[in-house]
Amino acid sequence: MLKEYDKGYVIFLNKLKDKIIDSQQKAVMSVNKELLLLYWNIGNLILNKQGEGILEDLIIDELSKDLKIAFPNMQGFSERNLRCMRKFAEAYEDEEFVKEVASKISWSHNIILMDEIDDYDKRVYYINKIIENSWEKTTLIKEIEFENSEEENYEEDNSDKDIDETYFNEKQHSKVDINDVIEDKPFVNTVEKTESELKELWEEKDDHIDEMILKQDISIELIKDKYMLDFLTFLEEATEKDLQKQFEKHVVEYFLEIHAGFSFVGSNFHIEVEKEDYYVGLLFYNLDIRCYVNVELKIGNFRPEYLGKLSFYLSLIDDKLKKNEDKPSIGILICKDEERLIVQYAFKDDVNSEEDKEYSLTQDIPKEFKSVLPTVKKIGLGVKEKLKG
Repeated sequence: MLKEYDKGYVIFLNKLKDKIIDSQQKAVMSVNKELLLLYWNIGNLILNKQGEGILEDLIIDELSKDLKIAFPNMQGFSERNLRCMRKFAEAYEDEEFVKEVASKISWSHNIILMDEIDDYDKRVYYINKIIENSWEKTTLIKEIEFENSEEENYEEDNSDKDIDETYFNEKQHSKVDINDVIEDKPFVNTVEKTESELKELWEEKDDHIDEMILKQDISIELIKDKYMLDFLTFLEEATEKDLQKQFEKHVVEYFLEIHAGFSFVGSNFHIEVEKEDYYVGLLFYNLDIRCYVNVELKIGNFRPEYLGKLSFYLSLIDDKLKKNEDKPSIGILICKDEERLIVQYAFKDDVNSEEDKEYSLTQDIPKEFKSVLPTVKKIGLGVKEKLKG
């Protein structure tokens, strides 16, 4: 192996690992910055509305209800969190401060600092400490409580003196400049390093390893934050919805362009059964065969349970939409993962039988439909071309 012959390979490999981890760190920091800027902007909009004479409670109550309706899967629009956003905007008027300082720690950490500390300089001091030591929320609260108790004791012991010095002993604090906050530096993922790799790094006197580990820890703290997870889940779901929309658009275009008798009925077609609401994926009616065709689209690996769901929808269509002169409905399952496109038909076991037969997946088309329906291969190639274009 290369490691056995090239002693410099370990260092080379570690540099690549560091670059990968550094990129991941930057991505986490970037998402956290977007989240905090979003909250800061919402807070400013609330303040602006208050400036127009609208009561804070009224604004926040209505805003929370409407945002929860618009974004039902996001938990960050509670009344309490909206009040924190307003407080955040009020506490930090400078957008640049939010971008370059406040966004280096999680939203939950920022809430604690706003609730517990009024002084601007003290907050910046603690932001530095959180970054330096990768403090969790509980640790931050304990540190603040300890500092407060120390300050109270100090004031009691020196009640007859004029105290001219600042609160913190580490250094004097004037108005803290943004550039005083710890700058981002590349860091090393030492968790995966073997003892020999670490030894070689130490031989090169790489004294900043401990600092780098702490920098990695703070990025872990960011991504563990419930508000960050909420935001990331929303982004992921939004991306999936966008992919699903594009997928649906291209599939509909394909079936309408092949001139095989397909007429589009609707997307997420609503069917009500005993006061329960169901939504069929893509619903077509084939004018040549005289039957409904339900096309179900899935993103990700094929799962056996997809047949059960498709069969259920086809039974609903047969029961609620199919006329006596119509043939039993046909299902088409198109499953797209990163590399492949799987296409399967679903027909009743005997399409000409009057009995209530089960639906089953197949790649074969019954002979009476072969002249009309495209093969699974043709569908796969056609949809792939649409997705590429």
